[in-house]
Amino acid sequence: MRRLTVRAIPVVLALLAPALGAAGCGTDNTPTSSNTSTSPSVTITETFQGTVAVSGAAVFSFGVTTSGNVTATYKSMSPATGATMGLALGIWNGTSCNVVIANDNAIVNSTVIGTASAAGTLCVRAYDIGKLTATQTVELSITHF
Repeated sequence: MRRLTVRAIPVVLALLAPALGAAGCGTDNTPTSSNTSTSPSVTITETFQGTVAVSGAAVFSFGVTTSGNVTATYKSMSPATGATMGLALGIWNGTSCNVVIANDNAIVNSTVIGTASAAGTLCVRAYDIGKLTATQTVELSITHF
């Protein structure tokens, strides 16, 4: 068995350098992404206004274009600005809002956050939880993709 001499080391390194460099250039080492979108997601904010009667509800539907977080927020209520009401997000079936997530003790600036798994039509529902004594005018803000 032969030993490598100090003089042979530079020759061996010279022969291995191109091979080592080529090993790092293959497509197998290229990072991949699961995002097939060619453009970044755009955050959309929609505002809805309506009235909620005693023992009633107001429902608004909206479309989402991609999966992602959906946030509903009570922006204002009047005349009872400190009223406690319900706020829910759900799936719109063309007739009604099938509630998925709800906050039964929402006040101004309360939010409900859900996640849309795909594009589709969702809904937000503002409703009396049995505490209203008069009709409320509400403003809701919905943020989604």
